[in-house]
Amino acid sequence: MSGDPALRASRVSLLVATPPALAMLVFFVAPIAVVVSYSFLTGELFRIGAPATLGNYESAVTLGVNRTLVWN
Repeated sequence: MSGDPALRASRVSLLVATPPALAMLVFFVAPIAVVVSYSFLTGELFRIGAPATLGNYESAVTLGVNRTLVWN
């Protein structure tokens, strides 16, 4: 068998690390990306759509109820 053992070890470690990395991507990163993208959209009852604004973040910061909750 010819080949560099270090190269072979790096290929094996990449092969071993790929399934957990894909699982992390699918089950953690993708849902967070969806939540962040939805947080910029405007919505009505049972409808979410354009335009994308910072209104949700503005109301979260300016509402007195949220300040009280954070303070408590």
